[in-house]
Amino acid sequence: MIARLSEPLTAALLIALACLITLGFALTMQFVFNHPPCELCLWQRVPYIVAEGLAMASAILSILANGKKTSETGRKRKYCIVGQLLKLCAITFLIGMVLAIYHSGIERHLWQSATSCSLPPLTSHGNPADLRDLLLARPVVRCDEIGWSIAGLTMANINIPFSLALAAFAWRAAAGPRNKSRT
Repeated sequence: MIARLSEPLTAALLIALACLITLGFALTMQFVFNHPPCELCLWQRVPYIVAEGLAMASAILSILANGKKTSETGRKRKYCIVGQLLKLCAITFLIGMVLAIYHSGIERHLWQSATSCSLPPLTSHGNPADLRDLLLARPVVRCDEIGWSIAGLTMANINIPFSLALAAFAWRAAAGPRNKSRT
């Protein structure tokens, strides 16, 4: 069963599904439960969007590699590219984990944020009335304030092990199914 999960097509589809569920959860929290994200929350979505595209490209190439008209050389080439795409997914998830660690540290006041925490640039508007209207219309969500948690864990905290697990799964899948003759 576990060997089947690490087959390139299955792994790519599972990674794509995990990305969709994660992004769906974040968007549900934002638009259904009115929990606006801070700037770092938005940045943490980017690796999932990138990994989604890489996983789907990997799944499509896996399907094409299994086509009847594909030569053995072409099949090997496509599977090599699939493996590289899955490794890029793993690296993308590790980058997402680093962002989550950074965000968690800011939430727990372990270090200061290097970002503006969702405040618009003050020099981008020529008229003070336009700037005032923008600031009043846009909710300011600070990166160092915990807006939602479950059992003391924020979404950034939960994202750390989840990103690590997805990275490990993608990297393992990139290696391909293990040869059963080797024990």
